[in-house]
Amino acid sequence: MATISLHPGAPEATVSRFYVAMAIMFAAIAFAGFVPTFWWKLANGSFAAPPIYRIHGILLSSWVLFYLMQTLLVARGRFHAHRMWGMAGIALFSAMCCSILAVMATTMNMQSIKGHGDGSRQFAAVTFFGLLMMIGLFALAVARVRRPDVHKRLMLVLMSGMMTPAIARVFLMLMGASGDGPPPLELSVAPALIANLPVLAAMAHDRRSIGYIHPTYVHAGAVVLAETILVIPLARTSGWMGFAQWLQGIAG
Repeated sequence: MATISLHPGAPEATVSRFYVAMAIMFAAIAFAGFVPTFWWKLANGSFAAPPIYRIHGILLSSWVLFYLMQTLLVARGRFHAHRMWGMAGIALFSAMCCSILAVMATTMNMQSIKGHGDGSRQFAAVTFFGLLMMIGLFALAVARVRRPDVHKRLMLVLMSGMMTPAIARVFLMLMGASGDGPPPLELSVAPALIANLPVLAAMAHDRRSIGYIHPTYVHAGAVVLAETILVIPLARTSGWMGFAQWLQGIAG
């Protein structure tokens, strides 16, 4: 998410506006997707979930706003401030990932009490492997911080994937899901594919601005797509079910 000087043929203002627009869109999706199930209930005092869900929601929202702030800093040419805030971003991302694990384990325990143990453990694979994907993309982005062209694209792919839960909430509302039990595993595919449509838009933007699609989008996008599809059969294996039960036991 930094300078585009590596591509002298691309108009800098146009590229900066694109990434800022993407960051604003991510923030809008993240907040809008959770208005009915989190923000509205939090505002009127009807949010009855354990405290870890509140912590997770606030951390996730903070991360989305942090990404927007960092993108705006780069667009305004404040690269030093962008780098200085980077360490805070690593800390915030780490805390958010821990909250995801905690929420996942808590959800498995709560749904097991309601008789949805196996289904909950299966669906937890979507969360767990999605988390591993997030951590991998973020680690690569940090490692490539001196390659702004790679860094900003890895971050965009990461943010696109993180929109999946917010989009999935829309699917659940349209289906009239009660929320008492886990949704079908297959339901995770469509929201994930929709969430990654911004990556296709970014590829098209590359074609217009620099004349080719940056390999980062191709490679990272292929890995994300593979994870989205392969997690379905993987979630039904005995190996995963045993591991999920172990994770659940730690939280319990």
